[in-house]
Amino acid sequence: MQLMILAPGSPSVGKRTSALWEAVDLWPTMSDLAMNETPPRCPSSSLNASCALLECADGISAKPLLLTDWSPAASVARKDCATSQVPRGALVNGEPVNNAIAAEMYMGYTVRTAAWRYISWVRFDNLTGVANWSEVVGRELYPQTL
Repeated sequence: MQLMILAPGSPSVGKRTSALWEAVDLWPTMSDLAMNETPPRCPSSSLNASCALLECADGISAKPLLLTDWSPAASVARKDCATSQVPRGALVNGEPVNNAIAAEMYMGYTVRTAAWRYISWVRFDNLTGVANWSEVVGRELYPQTL
């Protein structure tokens, strides 16, 4: 996936980077660009965290990439990896298209580094929101290219 951000006054307009990026980085980046501050990082276990920290972010700001004159090779070290997940199956607006296909629901869990992308496809129950890791139905490994 590619994302374009135009930061006013950025010397890196029109440049491309191979820096790792996640959707969770968008809020800290926009907050940093607009208000010059980022939300605090979420605790490592938000389930056990107190309710005192109501707003936190798992991502990190990409403002340093946008507001410096960087080279693509130097920007790779921003993160060690990026993760994502995507459903695959017959859902339209969260609802199964028909009963025969609804049983075939999978979730793809991806880890990407600067050099590799690994995906595990796991049977997923969309009613409970639980992945069945004993039913890994596919694995994919790709070299990363820009």
